[in-house]
Amino acid sequence: MNEREIGRLAGAMEAVEARLERIESVLDKHIEHDDLALTRISEQLSLARFLWLTVKALILTIVFVLAFKFGDIAALWKALK
Repeated sequence: MNEREIGRLAGAMEAVEARLERIESVLDKHIEHDDLALTRISEQLSLARFLWLTVKALILTIVFVLAFKFGDIAALWKALK
């Protein structure tokens, strides 16, 4: 190999390194964006689960209060099992 070919290969390697750095930068931005989206989704699911459990607790409380008031707790207990 002569010096000219070595210089050409060195230039090609520099171009490849520059492209790899740009790709790495773009991938880092995509990963950061996806992490933010996953965090947002996780927060929404957590809030939805909390609201669902709250509504469920309120409904069950009302059912049990009505059952105790009207004395039908045995039938309700059998239905829950």
